[in-house]
Amino acid sequence: MRTNPLILAAALTPALSPVAANATRYVFDLTGSRTAHFALESTKPNFFSDYQTQFQNVRGNYGGAPGMASAISFGATLIINAVDVSGTSLGFTQFSANVPSLFTGPTSDPVFTVGTFALSGIISGNSFITIAVAAPVAEPGGFMLLAGAVGTTAYAVRRRARATS
Repeated sequence: MRTNPLILAAALTPALSPVAANATRYVFDLTGSRTAHFALESTKPNFFSDYQTQFQNVRGNYGGAPGMASAISFGATLIINAVDVSGTSLGFTQFSANVPSLFTGPTSDPVFTVGTFALSGIISGNSFITIAVAAPVAEPGGFMLLAGAVGTTAYAVRRRARATS
């Protein structure tokens, strides 16, 4: 029994498809007394507890220069600081916000609240943080899968054309 390459390609495509990551990529802009621009994926905190979620080694722009924050933490309650940025040229950066939390959901899988929020700090001064959802970026694996499917289809059509002539 001959297997039709088109049927084979159609059957294998779902199995070979990369699993889409369900992480949402957020972009953060801190303006005011301290400035920073960085992006995070919400499902990848390095540390979390009942009261905070923390992302480590976050590349971004801090105080106008590219760099890496050793840790960025977000508090889950009014008691814990809303935002802490550690290990950058900004120095000691710690803010409180007028909202209970900048995210919802568990600290192990935070969903950040999109918008602009006023921040205040005794040492860090007053700033604003804007949280936005980043536009999705296509993964290279998806393009490779598409190229493979087009190639398999072209091969099957060419082979069928030779067989009928």
